[in-house]
Amino acid sequence: MLTVEQLNELIESSRTSLFRWEALPCYEVATDGSDFGRWLAGEPEPNWARKQPWLDYLRAEAMTGRRRRRVRLIHDPPTDYELFACEWGYALNVRAGEEVLVLDLARTSLPTELVGVEDFWLVDDSRVVLMHYNDDATFRGATPLEAELTPRYRNAMLAARSSAEDFTQWWAGAPRRHAKRNS
Repeated sequence: MLTVEQLNELIESSRTSLFRWEALPCYEVATDGSDFGRWLAGEPEPNWARKQPWLDYLRAEAMTGRRRRRVRLIHDPPTDYELFACEWGYALNVRAGEEVLVLDLARTSLPTELVGVEDFWLVDDSRVVLMHYNDDATFRGATPLEAELTPRYRNAMLAARSSAEDFTQWWAGAPRRHAKRNS
């Protein structure tokens, strides 16, 4: 199983494209710099000392022509973590060059190609890496899959992308989501 460092090396080795399927209702990520807690407490914005280098990286990556795409599953109702990720994550990442789509279970059903599919990365449309998490949503490790399994995950990616909505349009039309933590 790959460690975080090994996973990052594999992701950085990509030449043309990265795709990420995110389906868990919450992730416990040390690199968020306590931003989730700050968001829950009603703080107005992320910790820019932590967030800005990531946005700069995404901009630089987009300028090289490498495409970073993601489909985020949004549960019905959305979790606080999903709302946080939208407001302080994806809304900013999209402006920096990441393509984010949302598969909102309140508006569409999960495609059969995605039933039972764990979080994964598809690197350069040819290498699949399954993500594994502990019960507390912390990252446990990642497993590169054999090449013969790639078509299944490519089909899952295509189903996710064809069923999902553009994040920016979806987020603009979701005022109830913006207000949830303030109610």
